[in-house]
Amino acid sequence: MKRISQKKGADNAQPQKTDAQYSRVEISRGAFESLMDDATAHGANDTGGRLAGFIDAERRVLCITHATPGAPEALRKLHLYQSDMAYDQSALDMIVKQTQGKSDYVGEWHRHTLGRTLPPMDVAALQAVAASPAYATPQPVLLVCSLPDATKPKKRHIAAYACDSAAISEMPLEIVPMESFGIEVTTLIFSAQNRADALATSRELRSLALPIVVPMECTIQRNFAPGVPPCELLVTMPADIAEIVNQVLTNEA
Repeated sequence: MKRISQKKGADNAQPQKTDAQYSRVEISRGAFESLMDDATAHGANDTGGRLAGFIDAERRVLCITHATPGAPEALRKLHLYQSDMAYDQSALDMIVKQTQGKSDYVGEWHRHTLGRTLPPMDVAALQAVAASPAYATPQPVLLVCSLPDATKPKKRHIAAYACDSAAISEMPLEIVPMESFGIEVTTLIFSAQNRADALATSRELRSLALPIVVPMECTIQRNFAPGVPPCELLVTMPADIAEIVNQVLTNEA
């Protein structure tokens, strides 16, 4: 789907109540961190990507397992983002393959610099998805990540909206461990001298050229005992993907 997202001040859309298939949204911490990494990587410019997951019908929860970053060649400007359809589709295809079809397209995420407003073109794009038989997604989710000040990523807000062809409504959103979705995980441990060193390692891991999309949960742990590294980076990811990442790191060593 090719779309341009642009804020229009007072013309921003207002949520309306929709009878959603799900009553709340859960996103894995790995997907959330992937989203936030891309959201804070482009200065004041807007960006976005696709969301993959599934609906837990018994709990009426939309479970987001993956969030893809925007394409390197996507158009990013202040209040404007135009995606690369081929890149987005390729990333989604990889997710479907590596999860054996458990996770598939469920919606989009966008980063906007100002406020919690809903740009009308974002809403129109998702409602077009909901109405299109080609997507087979009658109620896609839209995650809007707001960064009031791009230089202060801690001052951030993320909201979830359920869309159908006629209306949109905000949904409760919770960040959960990947294991909550029944995913077997492995934690890789990397030694670091300090927090900055650990963060640099985290960025290097996320920039690895892999033939897969990797949701990573990164935790920095300080150590005070003698004889151990002063800092460690703990990276949790699906167990089968951890094997591939280990192999790539071994080959690059």
